Amino acid sequence: MERANRIIFSAISKTILNLRKGKWVDEPPRVVWSHNTTVSRATGFTPFKLLYGEEAMLPKEIKHQSLRSMKQQLAEDEEYCKETLESTRLEAVENIIKY
Repeated sequence: MERANRIIFSAISKTILNLRKGKWVDEPPRVVWSHNTTVSRATGFTPFKLLYGEEAMLPKEIKHQSLRSMKQQLAEDEEYCKETLESTRLEAVENIIKY
């Protein structure tokens, strides 16, 4: 967790230096989203996928019914989602051990 905070703080501080006064408020959500949707070298997965079992989707993907959003609607079986999430987490642990 401390490493993630350090990465997020570093990214925010780099972007804030170039912003006008009062505009820094828009940056933290962007930086956190970027961190949560970037594949980790150690695990091979994004933090979002390890937490929820699926990759994050943009609101535009959901609004315009992209193929990913339609696939997710078909696979909303709760038991299937639990199995998928568990297998993803186990694979992440294996990747960490290899790393």
